[in-house]
Amino acid sequence: MKTIKYLGLGLLLISRLGFSQTLSAYPNPFIQSSTVEFVLNSPDTTSLSIIDITGQIVRTILNDTFLPTAHYSYVVSGDSLVSGMYVIKLRRGDTSETVRVVKLSGTTEVSSLDNDDNFMLFPNPVRDKLFINGNIENMDVTVFDVMGRHWSAPHARSEIDVTSLLIGLYYLNIIGDDVNVIKKFIKQ
Repeated sequence: MKTIKYLGLGLLLISRLGFSQTLSAYPNPFIQSSTVEFVLNSPDTTSLSIIDITGQIVRTILNDTFLPTAHYSYVVSGDSLVSGMYVIKLRRGDTSETVRVVKLSGTTEVSSLDNDDNFMLFPNPVRDKLFINGNIENMDVTVFDVMGRHWSAPHARSEIDVTSLLIGLYYLNIIGDDVNVIKKFIKQ
């Protein structure tokens, strides 16, 4: 296995493997770094970038780089990324794939995630209706699971219907002009 360093942004590890795999990122959500993996089954011109929720490219990892057939693993440092949701986009020739990732700050303990007292979620754990105590007018509210998959949350002001969610851990992201809060909740 050979290692290539890209301007201190992380490591690109290349190993010659003969299996097929789609684009993936783990851990997700992440705090310090996330590993992005993909396989090229044939040599191709490849681009890999990180895009924020506004659609802006915040980091270019590969830019129209010709890569040989291989399994690629790239460690993405989260040091310069603010907390929130990102899309990692892989473009190979005429095709592209994306995976959503979530950057958290601090630890994944509830106390450190829920440190903004302007927004409270209740009940937590929740069965059907999740309520947000706080002014979310003119703010985007997004629900995503621990794999970073976005869920379209039907909501009316401060009430979210979560009956269609499977049992598990979820994150609620509240984004406004000067607000970016991530709250953790459990669906029963």
